[in-house]
Amino acid sequence: VPTFDIDSMTTYLYSRRLMRAAPCLVSGLAALVLTGCQITKPQGFAEAIPADAMTRPVDMSVVCFIHNDEIKSDALVNSLVTGVTRFGSLPRMLEPGEGPQACSYVVDYRVDHDGRVMTAIRYQTFENSIPGIQASGRAAQGGALTFDNVAAYTQQLLAQNQKRLGQRAQVANKTESNAVQPDDRPTSIAQ
Repeated sequence: VPTFDIDSMTTYLYSRRLMRAAPCLVSGLAALVLTGCQITKPQGFAEAIPADAMTRPVDMSVVCFIHNDEIKSDALVNSLVTGVTRFGSLPRMLEPGEGPQACSYVVDYRVDHDGRVMTAIRYQTFENSIPGIQASGRAAQGGALTFDNVAAYTQQLLAQNQKRLGQRAQVANKTESNAVQPDDRPTSIAQ
């Protein structure tokens, strides 16, 4: 049975096999560096998480949605807005590049489809910049996800998060600039 043991690991690191392989490892690492590989930060997600994020109340009175370039449907965006307003909060569509630190409660969303119809919507929540939960709403087997389903799943997501957060969830204050009213059509996501 293999076990991790610091002494045997140290012995292996200084073994002759590794010493013979060192030039190959160094040249391999140099080749990777010289090929132009680089790590890039995703847009809008580079900020540090505040130290008190875990204890700070989560303001769910404004629900912010991360910009999704893949979504071109006004009807889908309006169904997200409908779910938020039915829950009792103000929806806000974030600008491209804004991330989880733009609001206290942020939702990222993706849509699964089979080429013809939507089959599922997937959510990732952020609470004070910290990833919250992942959830999804799916169509019945062989069926399509409707915009009414998306609105209902969005409302259910918010209700379950409010319940999970308990006293940390705040839904009272409903004033925010850039909030989308139910009759407005968000222009920053859909075309």
